[in-house]
Amino acid sequence: MTLEKPLTVMQLLPKLSIGGVERGTVQIADALNERGHRSIVVCESGPLERDLRETGSEFFNWPIGRKHPLTIQYARKIRNLCLSEKVDIVHARSRLPAWLGRLALSKIKKEKCPVWITTVHGPYSVSAYSKVMMSGDKIIAISNYIRDYITKNYPGVENNRIITIPRGVDEATHNLEFSVEQRWLDSWQNQMGLKSDMPLLTIPARLTRWKGQLDFLEILRILKERGVRFHALLVGGASKNKNRYKGELISKAKAANVFENCSFLGNRLDIKEIMSVSTVVFSVTKIPEAFGRTTAEALSLGTPVIGYEHGGTKEIMKDWYPYGLVSVGNVREAADRTERFLKSYPPVTKNKNFTLERMQKMNMSLYEGLSKKSKTTI
Repeated sequence: MTLEKPLTVMQLLPKLSIGGVERGTVQIADALNERGHRSIVVCESGPLERDLRETGSEFFNWPIGRKHPLTIQYARKIRNLCLSEKVDIVHARSRLPAWLGRLALSKIKKEKCPVWITTVHGPYSVSAYSKVMMSGDKIIAISNYIRDYITKNYPGVENNRIITIPRGVDEATHNLEFSVEQRWLDSWQNQMGLKSDMPLLTIPARLTRWKGQLDFLEILRILKERGVRFHALLVGGASKNKNRYKGELISKAKAANVFENCSFLGNRLDIKEIMSVSTVVFSVTKIPEAFGRTTAEALSLGTPVIGYEHGGTKEIMKDWYPYGLVSVGNVREAADRTERFLKSYPPVTKNKNFTLERMQKMNMSLYEGLSKKSKTTI
């Protein structure tokens, strides 16, 4: 695409860690450069720095997410960078960087001030501190669940400032044609020691209480009592302060007589392969997911999902695979659905509305459609 005036877009976030916010930043940076725009990212370095640099972005390694009194100095640096690089759009993805960005833009004359965009990635605590994320000329919500959170908790935010742009799955890596390599499959079977026809029930989530592993184990208990054949995979590690919870899960599994039917796999780099060979993937979170990334990834691979009917998971599955939706907290209904799926389940169709390409196009359309006239008073 040839543009009369390519845009310069600056993204602000705390650190290039491995997570949804950070991967989204890299994906948008890549789309910007593909479209002939200029991408600038300001944050602390992290594991995704190499990926970011490969997009052609300019990276400023500033620790703007550190909660320290001296961090305030970066507001002036962001202001100067906006002016020297003639930035058109500043896009903040986290609260502290957003405060710095907003302060920086408040010191720029209106005619030179970039357009201000924020993305609300989750249901933050409702507070004056979080309210900065509602200050954007345009506010991106990553799901309708997050859009509803904004309108419910910040009634002063005009609806026309909010745009829902769901996060997306890369179809190049997650698609119905994906098949694991034989080398991986051989290693997996040797490691697990399971028969090739053993049904695999998988919950891919870090070990933290709200992710629903206790409900998952209760589902397994019901299935075991019914004589259903399965092996369960709990994929996800526990942080240092969550080891007690892991111990609780192991005790629960033993008490439910399903411990021998479970494997606690910890953090894995091959989660895509594991979901691909799984019979059913579960999303049974205690509180709603802002988006539901593993739900979308599993479905993209053709693996059916059983998920609670709330948050981003509900939105994805209602649109894509409603057969797996069950009432929140209803483990018996989830067990019934699992038993049915192990006999036969509706095929999973191709990903249409939750792709990386669609997410990138919607972001580019937003950026390119903005004009200086759309700015609010910072």
